[in-house]
Amino acid sequence: MINGKKLEGTPYSLTRARPLPRNLTLSELNA
Repeated sequence: MINGKKLEGTPYSLTRARPLPRNLTLSELNA
């Protein structure tokens, strides 16, 4: 599980509240 890492330059806590990048899916974030 991705935790405390930045995705597309955005903190993980923000990515949860914002649309995910096209190359990321919820299943990948929860893997």
